[in-house]
Amino acid sequence: IYERLKTVRDELTPYLKNREAEPGNTVRVEFTPDLTKVHIYNETHTIGEILVMNVFALDPAIPFVNKKLWHPLKRNITINVDHAEPVKIMIDACELGMEQIRAVSKEF
Repeated sequence: IYERLKTVRDELTPYLKNREAEPGNTVRVEFTPDLTKVHIYNETHTIGEILVMNVFALDPAIPFVNKKLWHPLKRNITINVDHAEPVKIMIDACELGMEQIRAVSKEF
């Protein structure tokens, strides 16, 4: 899970400087006037729940964040974020998830 979160974080990073960044193999970000859609390919609820819960942990006053599985037979999710800095909070959520995985791994 750690490596998967790291991949998502790394593929989100170019969008911090350029909203028109080339999509990676795992992540594509779509900016709309109302919210930002982070499409994550080859992932399901595991990564989605970690990211959504961590976004809430980082900013409990966030107006809106949710995840949607495209189809039960497809391993793709979309995380919708309504935040002033949507890419930054998603990167921070990945890093928080990576810290959580490291902390759990130390216990075993």
